Amino acid sequence: MKILKIGKRLVGENHPCLIIAEIGSNHNHDLAMVKKMIDSAARCGADVVKFQSFRADALIVKKRKVHGKYERNPRWELLNSLELPGSWHKELFEYCSRKNIIFMSSPWDLAAVDLLESLGVGAYKIGSSDLTHHPLLKYIAATGKPIFMSIGMATFDQIDEAIEVIRSEGNDQIALLHCIVNYPPELDTVNLRYIQELTKRYQRPIGYSDHNIENGPSIAAVALGATILEKHITVSREMEGPDHGHAITLRELDQLVADVRAVEMALGTAAYQPGKAEFERIKRARRSAYASVDIEEGTEITMDVIQWLRPGGAIEPKEADRLLGLRAARKIEKYKNITWDDLV
Repeated sequence: MKILKIGKRLVGENHPCLIIAEIGSNHNHDLAMVKKMIDSAARCGADVVKFQSFRADALIVKKRKVHGKYERNPRWELLNSLELPGSWHKELFEYCSRKNIIFMSSPWDLAAVDLLESLGVGAYKIGSSDLTHHPLLKYIAATGKPIFMSIGMATFDQIDEAIEVIRSEGNDQIALLHCIVNYPPELDTVNLRYIQELTKRYQRPIGYSDHNIENGPSIAAVALGATILEKHITVSREMEGPDHGHAITLRELDQLVADVRAVEMALGTAAYQPGKAEFERIKRARRSAYASVDIEEGTEITMDVIQWLRPGGAIEPKEADRLLGLRAARKIEKYKNITWDDLV
């Protein structure tokens, strides 16, 4: 199983789940609010804060033909309003560094990759929509940095092609994130068991990009083997913008991180054996043979003269066949825990 490294953080099997708090376009052009979100993510123990680096002009057609004439594309207007200012990137990268949380972004064009490279980012995120954008994949792969790639809407063939494009640049540092691109998706479309199939098929870190408001699917994903978890965050779901409504609040992020770490602790290891605390309870919890009446010397031991009671002792119920039919070597008082020395 492949392990990735981003900064000092190892990502993959037998390592803590990498928790990515995505601010994305939920910055609302308020730098102070963004820093507040970074502060909260760092304080609660998230590993990464993620942004989206794009220019509307390089992403979507600006005008579209309507009734024979070109008009301004409303979708372009929306994306143009959601751009993360280029001048913010360096300041946010350095702010994350001071807060000991990893800065990551999804570059949506080649110029954005150059900008992020100038900052010295440790890894790249690729959104589901760009999985088939092979020129962009090759350009990012050539940086030699780890790549976290969402695979929403993709067939196995498309995933395989994307991996081969990245590997053709000598870069095999690839993690895949299961993702449903309906925001938020209906629970019966989430198909979290797909995480197990991806892990088996690709033998590399597999994550889950969760766009549900509830944290339940994220917790289940970790229990099913996800080693990366991405979740949109917001100050308030009531804010204006396309991604606030399916994001979790900062308080909910705090709870998510705590729940993920608790689940990881509870998952433990497949090499199970009773722990110290259980060993201390065994004698109290298990049963053994007790005299239910005064048993005179020479009396045959039958179920008429014994009971299987707590706490445990010398003779366990599983040894009933060996016990029954023996005789008392001496008088055994009622309520006494019977031992083999009491018998002949």
